[in-house]
This record gives sequence, C-alpha cells and structure tokens, in this order.
Amino acid sequence: MKIETQSPLQLQDQWEDEGILYIKVGFALPASATPQPMAVHFSVPSVDLHSHWSPQTDPMRKLGPNWNKKTTQSRFAHGLPLHAVLSADGQNRLTVAVSDVKTNLTLATGISEERAELDCKITFFTQLTAPIAQYSAVLRIDRRDIPFYEAISQGAAWLDRDPAPVPEAAKAPVNSLWYSFHQDLNSEEILEECRLSRPYGLETVILDDGWQTEDNNRGYAYCGDWELATAKIPDMRKLSEGIHSLGMKLMLWYSVPYVGIHSKNYSRFGGKYLYFDQRRGVGALDPRYPEVRAYLADQYETAVTQWDLDGLKLDFVNAFKLTPETPSDDPARDICSLEEAIEALLQEVMTRLHRCKPDLLVEFRQGYIGPALRRYGNMLRAGDCPNDWLCNKTAVLDLRLTSGKTPVHSDMLMWHPEEPAQIAALQLAAVLFAVPQISVRLAKISPEQQKMLGFYLDFWRKNRDTLLEGRLKLWDPQALYSKASVTRGDQTVAILYTDTTFCRETDSTTLINCGKTRKLYLDGFGGCAYRILDCMGNHLAAGTLEALTALSVPTAGMVEIEGHKR
Repeated sequence: MKIETQSPLQLQDQWEDEGILYIKVGFALPASATPQPMAVHFSVPSVDLHSHWSPQTDPMRKLGPNWNKKTTQSRFAHGLPLHAVLSADGQNRLTVAVSDVKTNLTLATGISEERAELDCKITFFTQLTAPIAQYSAVLRIDRRDIPFYEAISQGAAWLDRDPAPVPEAAKAPVNSLWYSFHQDLNSEEILEECRLSRPYGLETVILDDGWQTEDNNRGYAYCGDWELATAKIPDMRKLSEGIHSLGMKLMLWYSVPYVGIHSKNYSRFGGKYLYFDQRRGVGALDPRYPEVRAYLADQYETAVTQWDLDGLKLDFVNAFKLTPETPSDDPARDICSLEEAIEALLQEVMTRLHRCKPDLLVEFRQGYIGPALRRYGNMLRAGDCPNDWLCNKTAVLDLRLTSGKTPVHSDMLMWHPEEPAQIAALQLAAVLFAVPQISVRLAKISPEQQKMLGFYLDFWRKNRDTLLEGRLKLWDPQALYSKASVTRGDQTVAILYTDTTFCRETDSTTLINCGKTRKLYLDGFGGCAYRILDCMGNHLAAGTLEALTALSVPTAGMVEIEGHKR
C-alpha cells in the first residue's frame, strides 16, 4: 500500500503491531502559519468490499464512487476521526482512525471506476485553525479479518482520552419532557408527571426548552438570557425540592451557543457571534472571547447552585462552527482556534460545576460524541428521531460501538395513546441496549400501554448491567442491523429485528422479537426450558426446547430460556 502525502505534510514513520499498520505524518515549518488543507492518500484493492460505516449514522451505507466519496467529518465539537469499510458478511476490511481528535479533518473513501480500488483520503485542517509551526498525527489502519464491530470498538478505544467518570444516576431511566410537554410547561403538571414516573422506576426528569421563555412557538429566538419564565414555573428552587422529595433528580436544558434576537443579551454580545442563523433567529456565540466563556459558565454555575440542579442537558455544542460570515481576526479574542476555545469553555464550566456537584449529570447529543467531548459529558443521547424506532435503534447501536463506558441513551421514546401496545412496545424493545428516555404523558397513555411500559422498564432495570455493559455483537450493518446481542457472564440478551434466527451462546438467553413475523428459529437449545411472554409480561406458553425449534412469539414479545451448564 503506497502512502502519498500533500506538502508540507510528510510521512515521518510507520510500523506494524499485531496486524495493524500505524503511519505517522507531520510537518515542521520555519515559522508559525495558518495551515491550509492538506491530505494523505492511499488505495486498497476492492476485494470483498460491500458497505461503509461512519459514526455519523449515515443511513445510506453504500461504498460510493471516488468522485463522490463517503465522508466522515471530525473535530473537537463534532464526530470522531474513524471510518470503516466492511465485507458483505460484516467483516472488517478497512478501519481507519486518526490520533488527532480535535483538529478539523475528514476521512473519505470511494471506489475508483478505472482501477477497481478503494481510494482513501484523509484531509487535515479543513477549517481555519490557529497558526502553528509543527504538527504530527498517527493514522491507525486496521485491515484484519475480524468482525466489524470489534474493529470499530478497538479503533474507538485507541482514540479514547480519559472519559469523564460515570455517576450511577447516568445509567438510570429518564423521563424527558420534550416530546410530551414541549414548551407548554407548568410546575404542578411537571410534579404530577414526576409522581407518576416513580412507580416505573424513572429516576431523573429532564426539563427541556420552555422553562426560560413565555413564548410557546418553538425555536430559539428567546434563548440567551436564561431567566425563569415565572408564569410557567414561579419558583425553580421549590420545583427542584418537590422533585427531590419524590426521589428523582432534575436536569435542565440549555442551548449552549444560541442567543436569540428577542433576548436582552442579543445586543450585549454584538460582534461576538460566529454567525447568525436566520431561520432560527439566533446568533451563535464565539467562545474565543473570554467574556463569552465567562458568561456561559456563570449562567450554569448560578443555576446549579441556586436551584440545586442535578444535571444539565447541554444542547447544540456542535453548533459552534466557523462560517463564511464569521468575523475575521479580533485582538479582543484571547484564543485563535475555535476548537481550542470550545475546549476551554467546557473546562471552565465543568471545573466550576464539579466543585459544587461532583456527580453532576451532563448530557451531550449525537453529533458531538467524540473522545475529546467525552471528557466533559457522562450521558450520550441518540439524535432526535421522534416515534421512529428504526432510526433510534440504529443510532443507539452505532453509539455503543464508539462510546466505551459512557452510557448511551436512547432518543426520547414517544407514541400515540391509541397505538396498539405491542407496536408502542417496539419503541422500547428496539433500544434495550441503551438507557431509555421516556417522553409520553403517563396519565394519557392507555392501560395496556402503561402495563407494557412497566413490564419493559422492570425488565431493563433487572438486566441493566448486561444490557449496558455486555459484549455487543451486531449483524448486517449494511441493513442497519438485522439483530443484535449482548453477553455478560452466562447471560445473553438478543434483539431480533429482521433476522429471526438465533444460535445458543450461553446458558441463560432472552430473545426479543422486534419483527412482524411471529416465528423465531432457535438452534442449539435442546433440553432448555423456555417461556414466552407478550409485551405486557403476560405468560403465553412454556416448555422444553428441541435442538432445532421454531417458536411463535408475538411482536415485542420475548422468550426466556434457561439451560443446563454445558
């Protein structure tokens, strides 16, 4: 494999370790200068290549041509520098990772029509950064014939940068009020929702957008002052105390960079915005100014201490970005690089907050999920996909591959009150390998849905350690995963989406049917005892399995199997 670099980037060293190729590239300049985009190129034969995988959850996982490459973007506040190409049966064929998890860069692959080769291009400094005199990074090129999920997880682990400790509360189910309440908030209704949450084992409530504005028309044009909308919530401290008295924790939402045109602070920060978003009616603050970082840190510290908050939902961190309208150099800025400024902001915020709340919960959302960001957040939530369990399960499983021990949370789960319980149950069943966030009005869902929700959340709590920490296996990534399993000790839990077959791996196995087909085909379970439950936990059947068995299991139902030690 021939490595080509674009000046001034040079190949500095290369070595191989346990079948993985490492390539060090870099440059040294006579004086500091703002680096322009520069790339590393190489190609591999297109042999048994079938699809690509990116941490950005691209639903179109085709290979793509080299004139329109499939591209993964990475910088401190967005993505992570890892990109993979897989075989038809889900084996690794090429997983590329770059040691630099902060600089703006892209990894791109595409098929050459003339050569039947896969061209790979890694481009550094794709956006403006601070002047530098020297630079180096290491490429990790993994072509081992191993399952894709192992190659990706190991590549992500190589990138890890001292992730934040995980409080136990970060692994507890959540009632998030965004889909269920939106901005229509009321203290008494929030407290009542929390009272209804406790029997389900929901331990945290997230109070989302709306607490800071009397306006209920969505959008962010009123963000930026972060003053309590007292017509909705007269006393946040009192609400916090009421929630704590129920045994729940309270997290509060902030749109970190946004200052809306209708806020008092909009004029205060004139000239200190990265850009203006006309559609949303907001400016995005520029954290390269010390007063911007101080203002945001002050807001969060004051809220956490005065209102006794247990956590913050810090939204839109990846909206800190440079655009053509970003003002040019300003001597009032004390940091030149935007990525360094975002890191400085998070360091200041977390240092101050952890002084008063060492176990503070901090949720980040899919998009800004990389190794550098995970030093500051301890909950990673899948991106917004309301009522879309297919998208949610794909996002959750993708996140599981790159998130190490940081808990992955589902996007908030919602469904219509008239939805059949077994169809609503798919929202939960599909994302069991993540911490569930619920976002339905608990008093308004049907009795059958209530029973289903209670059954599934009880199952999740009893099996939490296996579901979140078990060894993850995935099938058919090009089809957005046909089935998935986790194994911990002698326990396996598998979710069957479109593939209805499963071979025995451990003595204790639970299979969840997320398909419309009722028949599940089991192999290797001869002599094992089983029972079938529906989505509400009702007992349907029991017996002893043969070596090869077909069982009738309803949608969102499960089979619990206990076998003898082998």
